[in-house]
Amino acid sequence: MLGLVAPLFALADDIHMLSGLKKPPYIVQEQVSGIELDIIKAAFATQNINVNFIHMPLGRILNGYTSMKAEGVTLAPAEFQENNIVLSTPYISYQNVVVSLKENELHVENLAALQGKRVAAFQLASSLLGEEYRESIAACKHYVEVADQEKQIRLLFEQKVDALVIDKNIFYYYWHNQTDGIFKKDVELSHIFPERRYRAGFRNQQLVDIFNSGLSQIIASGQYQNIIEHYRG
Repeated sequence: MLGLVAPLFALADDIHMLSGLKKPPYIVQEQVSGIELDIIKAAFATQNINVNFIHMPLGRILNGYTSMKAEGVTLAPAEFQENNIVLSTPYISYQNVVVSLKENELHVENLAALQGKRVAAFQLASSLLGEEYRESIAACKHYVEVADQEKQIRLLFEQKVDALVIDKNIFYYYWHNQTDGIFKKDVELSHIFPERRYRAGFRNQQLVDIFNSGLSQIIASGQYQNIIEHYRG
């Protein structure tokens, strides 16, 4: 419970956390918002602590954490280990899915079902999703990886591909922000990839305890789910 956590900061004090660059809906950098940032801000707000985010490429965050004396980092993989970083409980999950148009009745139940299909995936998917995935896409009728994920989902609704490989929340974010009539079709999501859970990392256990306690509070109050649903539309 929050009352059992000894505050490390004065009320309304600030901390600094290093975070990645823009990745809607997880990080909407221009507005200092997004699922990831809003969850962290809400958890610390339970003790009137304000979070300032410093954005940089993910590959530079560890060096920045050492040199900039920030109090924390976001999006540490569940298995992450670093001597000067204490990890929180998982606060966010990423879930890649296969999205197809319901009218096409693809019913993707495994990676082999992608063989012979036209597939548009997120950039670097073939490097990140494992050997079985690479073997399956090698047998695709057409396969492309797209950096701009708003353009990626358009390929599906324009029927230029049969399926998308994309993070679920990213898909919902871009889909529900479209006004073009071609997007008004039912879709089917196939959860054939494992969920990836991420933690926040901090300089000491006391900060971790404060964050974990705040996270429990916003989950219990429904605020956590409201944040996610806001960006899913």
